Amino acid sequence: MTYSLADQTVRGAATYADACRRHQWRISDEYNIGWDVCDRHADGRGRPALIWDAGADSARYSFDDLKRLSDRLASGLARLGVLPGARVALMLPQTPEHAVAHVAIFKCGAISLPLSRLFGPDALRYRLADSEASVFLTDRENAGKV
Repeated sequence: MTYSLADQTVRGAATYADACRRHQWRISDEYNIGWDVCDRHADGRGRPALIWDAGADSARYSFDDLKRLSDRLASGLARLGVLPGARVALMLPQTPEHAVAHVAIFKCGAISLPLSRLFGPDALRYRLADSEASVFLTDRENAGKV
């Protein structure tokens, strides 16, 4: 039999459970999800990537915009010493800046750690210590919680 797992085929598996045991991701060491979700679509044509519908503050972002913004933040994170495998905590509202931050973190090869803005000091302290986050990104409204 042939089973498909996450767009990859496992041939010769007798059962789905067997297919799960045999499955191996075939991902290049050079793969970067930041490039995959953004940069490969940024081709100068201004194709839409994100529409922010917030009344008077609404905005449209192309893949080119997201690439430029995430490159800029990724550069800043790298200057702060964010290396591949580092954890970067995010406590931001669901805004375009939040999306840009995730893409920038991925471009650094780092791991994004999304945190709820509802967390209090104890919950944040535990998660930040346990994750060993090296950088914490938040907004003015929540900066006092840190």
